[in-house]
Amino acid sequence: WSGFTRLELLLAVSVVRSIGAGIQMPAVNAIYPQLVPQENLTRVQGINQSVSSVLMLLAPAVGGVVLGTMDIAWAFMIDVVTASAAILILRLIVVEKVERTEEPASVFTELKQGVRYAFGNRLLKGIIICYAFSFFLITPAAVLTPLMIERSFGGEVWRLTANEIVWTAGSFVGGIAVSLYGNIRDKILAIALCLVAFGISFTLLGLAGNFALYLLVMGFSGFFMPVIATAETVFIQEITKPEMMGRVFSIIQIIASAAMPVAILLFGPLADVVSVEILLIVSGALLAIVGVVYHATNRRSERPLL
Repeated sequence: WSGFTRLELLLAVSVVRSIGAGIQMPAVNAIYPQLVPQENLTRVQGINQSVSSVLMLLAPAVGGVVLGTMDIAWAFMIDVVTASAAILILRLIVVEKVERTEEPASVFTELKQGVRYAFGNRLLKGIIICYAFSFFLITPAAVLTPLMIERSFGGEVWRLTANEIVWTAGSFVGGIAVSLYGNIRDKILAIALCLVAFGISFTLLGLAGNFALYLLVMGFSGFFMPVIATAETVFIQEITKPEMMGRVFSIIQIIASAAMPVAILLFGPLADVVSVEILLIVSGALLAIVGVVYHATNRRSERPLL
């Protein structure tokens, strides 16, 4: 509204928004066990994943309509209004305060305590290492597939749109399946199988010479995203002490946020040297190996007493 259109201000706002997301997302994951009985955590996470998939599908379309009918300042105000509504809703949610067993300390001290706790727990250590490798190896499929479509199949807008739609549709179906099934007994096995499924599907994406086959595999791959996201999140919620929950999810947030940019720095330039198909095949094979190794090294680990 004030007429400021400097790029530096947009970048500054993005930084502030990212800091807020870095605090909000671990807090959201940490609060679910205070709101939901443990036996229903999987079902609720499945519903959450399905809703997220629908929003990912609808948001770009709604955004296009908004930008086509109103000024950018009014478009930004929609975000302000919806955020205000979310804050009002959160004010109505009452949860018991988690009692802390230690004295309050500085942020860095608490982060060190969280790292010590997470890596001193064999199951948490395994899932954190798995997060790091999987986010790194998923990056080619998450970032470079539009480039592959343009180079190998054509740069028409409908092809890129179809790519996003089938992934989101697969994720929606996977989230519905998790919410209906309501229970994943062996979460370590489920995580490992999803990683192997991702690995196989990414390899098939690299081998697909036909765009219709490519879309079929992409939709199949999207199905497993809410399954693994639910299994990982609920597993961490089940094996982490309540007073350490926020710190553990913060560590995972840091690792996930760092792994993809590092991977982009590697795979982005590589995509100009070798084909994206080769990157998908190699990363898919490595991702499947990560799944097998994760299951082999964690299946017999006993859960800690909370």
